[in-house]
Amino acid sequence: MLPALYLLAGLLYFTNIGATGTLPAAGASVAIGIFGSIIAAPLAAIPVAFLAWPATRFSDDPFAFFVWRADRPLVSIAATFVYGGLAAFALADALNAALALPAIESLWSLFSVPTAFWLLLCRAAVIDRSPNASA
Repeated sequence: MLPALYLLAGLLYFTNIGATGTLPAAGASVAIGIFGSIIAAPLAAIPVAFLAWPATRFSDDPFAFFVWRADRPLVSIAATFVYGGLAAFALADALNAALALPAIESLWSLFSVPTAFWLLLCRAAVIDRSPNASA
């Protein structure tokens, strides 16, 4: 879903940039961005699958969003560092896009905010997984 969301945000962004007339009319500048998004979306599926695998492999029960397991401190610290750090980066990117001078830049928040939410869900699923869940 996230690669498709990235592709959608890229398509919306570059078509709106092209409609504003800020790019040269005699160039393929919009097409380069759109085709770049089309190429990057399937490639983004690889790290998305890599990050989602630990969250989906052992998670069999519903989990709490804000969780910390005192009996598994290393897993809690590592998951918070990896997933929480990436989520903080995505939220900082969304804030940067929302506060950008041209308002068109805020379209990238359509990708960054759901990405941060997904990363925090993965963090919670990794930490809160059942210790006796089957692989």
